[in-house]
Amino acid sequence: DGLIIIPALDKKNLAIYQRLLREDFPFVFINICFRDLKVNYIRTNDYEAAYQAVSYLIKMGHKKIAHIRGPIGVLECDDRFLGYKDALAKNKIYFRSEYVKLSDYSIKSGYKAMNKLLKLKKIPSAIFCVGDDVAIGAYEVIREAKLTVPDDIALIGFGDIPQISTLEVPLTTFNEPKYELGEKAVEVLMENIAACEKWKPKEIVIKSKFIIRKSC
Repeated sequence: DGLIIIPALDKKNLAIYQRLLREDFPFVFINICFRDLKVNYIRTNDYEAAYQAVSYLIKMGHKKIAHIRGPIGVLECDDRFLGYKDALAKNKIYFRSEYVKLSDYSIKSGYKAMNKLLKLKKIPSAIFCVGDDVAIGAYEVIREAKLTVPDDIALIGFGDIPQISTLEVPLTTFNEPKYELGEKAVEVLMENIAACEKWKPKEIVIKSKFIIRKSC
C-alpha cells in the first residue's frame, strides 16, 4: 500500500521514484532527498544544525574551519554545506573553497578527504563532517599524522552512531531522533494511503540534538 524509503545517495533509483510519483503511489523519504523530486520528506534540521556546529567552533576560537561534505544535489548535504557557509559569513570569516572536500558518507571517503586537507599550506584547525563515518575516517588520518584531537584539530560529526564509541576521544556530534523520524514517516504514509490519489507531498523537519563531547 505504501513505502518508507531511505534512498541511496547516487540517484540510481531516481527513475523508480519518478514512476511512483506518476502513479500516485504513496511513499515517504527519510533524511535523504533530491532537489528534483517533490515527495514526502521527513528530515532533521540540517541547515540549523550545521550553522550551530560551525558557530560553536568559532566561539571556541577557530577561524580555519573545513567541511567534509556529502554529494552535491542531496538536500541534507546541500543544507549542511549552506549552514557551514552562512555561519562563516555571519562571523566575517573568509570562505575558502579549498577547505571543502567531497565525501560519500563512508569512512574511506572521510579518510581521503582529510588527507587532502592535511596537504594544504594552511591546515584547518577544525573540521565539520557531514556524518560520523566521515569523522571516523578523518580522525584516523589525524592520528596517523601524529596530531591530536582536539588540541591540533577539532572535529564534529553528525548522527551519533554507535561506531563512534571506538574513538579514543569522544566525538562531538548531533543525535538524530531516529524513532521520531520513523514514527512521523509512518504517520504521513498512513495519511497518504487514506487519501488515495489525493495526497500532497509534505516536508517535516525534526530537530536534532547537539551533543558536545571532547573532540572540540
